Amino acid sequence: MTTAAIPSFAETVTPAIERTYGLLTGLLDGVTPDRFARMPEGVTTNHPAFILGHLSLYPTLVLEQLGVTSVAHIPSDHQALFSYEAECIDDAAGTVYPPMDEIVGQFDRVMKETIACLDTIDPAELVKAPSKPPFEGMMPTMAGVACFVLASHPIFHAGQLSAWRRCMGLGSVKQG
Repeated sequence: MTTAAIPSFAETVTPAIERTYGLLTGLLDGVTPDRFARMPEGVTTNHPAFILGHLSLYPTLVLEQLGVTSVAHIPSDHQALFSYEAECIDDAAGTVYPPMDEIVGQFDRVMKETIACLDTIDPAELVKAPSKPPFEGMMPTMAGVACFVLASHPIFHAGQLSAWRRCMGLGSVKQG
């Protein structure tokens, strides 16, 4: 009897992370800097500036708890702007959030560095319980936390970004 090799954590989650990253990037098609941090008229929702800034925070925290130290540095003021406790603000004057190119650049850097280092994670770290905020008590293992934060959480926010696009008259985006 031949036993199939069990894929590594990286082999299992990387395709989902790459697909979600591509979807989020595609959802920026047609978004201009002047609308990047704006809410649709009469609709209170997260805008792309908040969504991508928020999604840039958590992969680094997960990777650090998994023992990966060579991950993207996030500016300290971004925690207050983009954490799960922060409120998304309509930034009509463009003074609350960093510029679009800075936020998108940070998101790209975080996602690419995350994908690049997944195969360096020690499997023993994945079975440990999360022991530091904000993940402590969230799930029984860091593997579960990593799957949620790196794949499920971004797809949740991709739905928000898709709805925001439609409210802003940008329509849907097709991804191949």
